[in-house]
Amino acid sequence: MILSTRMDGICASVAVLLVLLLAVPASAQQEKGDKELQLNANLSVTSGGGSSTGNGSVNILLGYYLTRQFEIRGGTGIGIMALQACSHTQSSAGVLTCTAFDKSQVVGNPTFTAGAVFNFAAQGQKVAPYIGGDYSAIGVHSAGALKLTSSTTFSQNFPLNWTSNIRPNGGIKFFIKRNIALDINVGWEKDLGDNSSGLNTFDTRIGFSYVF
Repeated sequence: MILSTRMDGICASVAVLLVLLLAVPASAQQEKGDKELQLNANLSVTSGGGSSTGNGSVNILLGYYLTRQFEIRGGTGIGIMALQACSHTQSSAGVLTCTAFDKSQVVGNPTFTAGAVFNFAAQGQKVAPYIGGDYSAIGVHSAGALKLTSSTTFSQNFPLNWTSNIRPNGGIKFFIKRNIALDINVGWEKDLGDNSSGLNTFDTRIGFSYVF
């Protein structure tokens, strides 16, 4: 199991939030029956096990407020991953040794998500803290079997395999206009698949919400 922590950018995000908080008069306007369109992105880097991955994702979600404070949502996203693996050479004794890193491969990982959010904002409050949880089905390109490329050399490919995770999360929305909010979110992705290849990741997502 590879453990990756992505907490970079939180301080900068909070600084931006405080500047906007002091500068912009606005108030939260979500009400029962409203819909919300969300767009967010994140970036992280994971390394270990003889390979390294750079990960970025863009997600779009559509939510519906069952009450002013409780929202259900669903959506899709695409994760862009740069993978780099070793080329292996087999000795006469049959031992495989990493001899060189292959050229990075860029692949796309599709994601489908459903979840719910509860916010703690009072009526008309422009800062809206919240907690939530999401379940996602994820297509992940992971290291596959070594492929013989010559009598003593092996390469590795990255087939697409489906897994799933849960992501408890929390964050804060700052309404910079009546129905447009900056959304800063921190969560923990717990892999529900095979932990020998799964990732448990803390990540930060920054995006915007449009309430209509």
